[in-house]
Amino acid sequence: MRRIHSPILLANVEDTKARAFVVLFTCDAFARSILISLVPLQAYELLGAAQRVSVVYFLVGVLGLGVNLTVPLILHRIRRRWALTIGAAAQMASALLFALGTETSLIVGLALQVLAMAMLDVVINLYLLDHIPRRGLNHFEPPGSCSPAAHSRWVPGSASICIAMWQRTSPSSSPHCRR
Repeated sequence: MRRIHSPILLANVEDTKARAFVVLFTCDAFARSILISLVPLQAYELLGAAQRVSVVYFLVGVLGLGVNLTVPLILHRIRRRWALTIGAAAQMASALLFALGTETSLIVGLALQVLAMAMLDVVINLYLLDHIPRRGLNHFEPPGSCSPAAHSRWVPGSASICIAMWQRTSPSSSPHCRR
């Protein structure tokens, strides 16, 4: 079987630890791609106007900024594993709320998703810093991985998957749910 080289797997990190970080970062990236490409379509269908979608996303963005700034304060009160658990639970709850398909569930789901992404991002990065030696941090990401060109390869795939999922599961695309 051909072995696929993944640049995130380091020689100085145990293989199981590296795989755990790859899985965690992949789940986080997939959740973010859904939030960027699929949820706005649902929001537009539920709210009915692009201006209302923009206002909701702006307010959720302000909430996200506040949550990102408060995560370190939360981590002083509770342990990291509980913050990770709360973040994962909030992410699952937001997915359930998105599935309900009402305006209220959409807005609360977006707020929970922002909370989840902030908590998971901070906690996963803190765990990463605990397990990667200080001198190995500069080798963790390959050169140029922060450039827009490096990330552009993920956009078409995640966007097309999300749009295909939306077209197959949207209430307006079902012949039984047409208005």
